[in-house]
Amino acid sequence: MITKFIKGNKLYQNILELTTGSLINNVLMIIFTPFLARLYTPTDFGLYSIFISFLTIIAIFSTGRYEFAIALPKSKLSAFSILQGIIILSVIFSILITLIISIVYYFNLFNYQAFDSQFVFLFPVTIFFSALLSGLTYFLYREHKYRLISLNAIFQGGIIIFSNFIFFYSNVKNGLILSFIIGQFFSILFLTRSIKFNFFYFNMRLIKKSLNQFIDFPKYNLFSDFLSILSQQFLPVLLSVFYNQTIVGGFSMANRLLRLPSVVVISAISNIFRNEVIKIVRSNEKSNLLYIYTLKRLILISAPIFLIILFSAKQLFVFFFRIKLGFCW
Repeated sequence: MITKFIKGNKLYQNILELTTGSLINNVLMIIFTPFLARLYTPTDFGLYSIFISFLTIIAIFSTGRYEFAIALPKSKLSAFSILQGIIILSVIFSILITLIISIVYYFNLFNYQAFDSQFVFLFPVTIFFSALLSGLTYFLYREHKYRLISLNAIFQGGIIIFSNFIFFYSNVKNGLILSFIIGQFFSILFLTRSIKFNFFYFNMRLIKKSLNQFIDFPKYNLFSDFLSILSQQFLPVLLSVFYNQTIVGGFSMANRLLRLPSVVVISAISNIFRNEVIKIVRSNEKSNLLYIYTLKRLILISAPIFLIILFSAKQLFVFFFRIKLGFCW
């Protein structure tokens, strides 16, 4: 099975399907980012960065990391019950976050500059959308619908970019954040149409059984994944304590663009690799051959990209964004 998989270049086909959508989405972002950088201020990008950082750190608790369990059941119905469990958990968690934010705001318990704007009340909605989108995506990974996921990446990216321009010319405050939320919403609508289950019928007995069966995911993965995400996302939050949002916005822009290659390549390969390992384990084979094969290809794909960034990132930033050294657009 493994040898056939490698010889047939199925890995390349799957990666190509996934990376095509992600690549087009990110190319669009690279093309339009210089224009958006001239419309929105560094402060706007700073607020957006802080919002996304807080969202990414907090939202991890909304799913309990059960999205990683969706690929494991042999029954599609059991997998869907895990997705429904994620929906229930995210609703409960979003309500809890709403109550916490309301109490903090009402009693003025936390003095932090990023919370001066009322966009923090968008957190619960965005957390729910993030959890649902994560669950839907992993369900489609299980079904090997890589082309649909790829198309969704292009669709979501296009919606976000279009909304950014609409909100700016409509003089709507926090347009970057609102565009992100609208992109999530339409992406969810796009993906749910491809899942042939009734989202409004909840078999609570099966959902409870499925969540209990895979309780190890929140028990062992949640905290470690939280620390991993915290190490990646906490820096913009920390910078906002010591510097103004203009500095945070400049850092956010640079970090966002420099991470594009890893986002495009690693996310696609890791999700496909996870699916294939699960299939191999089910067939009682060893996955070490697939691991070595994937590792070699990952190095071959990523090394040239990062070498280009290493030696020419400075010149590329100056060329595309006309950034004077020491001062962001």
